[in-house]
Amino acid sequence: MGQEPATPLLSFGASGAIGSAVVYSSYKKCSYTRKYVKPKPSTTPEALKAKQDLEKSIWSWKNIFNGVIWRECWKRFDNFMEYPDPDFIRFNNIATEIRNKDPKASFAHTYTPTEHTLKIDFLDVTEGHKSEETGSFEIWTRWKGGAWKLKERQELINGHLLIDITEERKKSPEIKIIKDKINRSGTYRIPPL
Repeated sequence: MGQEPATPLLSFGASGAIGSAVVYSSYKKCSYTRKYVKPKPSTTPEALKAKQDLEKSIWSWKNIFNGVIWRECWKRFDNFMEYPDPDFIRFNNIATEIRNKDPKASFAHTYTPTEHTLKIDFLDVTEGHKSEETGSFEIWTRWKGGAWKLKERQELINGHLLIDITEERKKSPEIKIIKDKINRSGTYRIPPL
């Protein structure tokens, strides 16, 4: 058997790169070597689109979707398994998703309850204009944290839904609006009479 070396081999500290091939560095007193990775430029089409989407969401959050009731609806938003994030991040993820599917996509903006009806106005998610989105919206209700039940389906008329809540008004339930399997309203609690 050969003799063990008295000192470790290559025990000197190294840092930096050799050309564009190898990088030497250390982390918490542990030296390591890795392949040189060329950083991706932030001007790729994908990076620019992601930046634009985030800018649109920030602008919408600050300037359009900033009402107290609207923000409360998003705090009660109950899909925490898919979107376990704070309000804005949840809004940004959903806004980006629906904006990519349909440029005319919209969110519920204002809620106007009367004795027998609930009028929900929808605004375009990007510009804040009255919604011109087409297609069927599902209206779901539940009482005190129970299971959601589909109440009805409607299309937007002049940018809003008009929902009969005569029965629901007695029990102060929650309501949410879904389109294309995406929550468009958060969770609104109908005030009791």
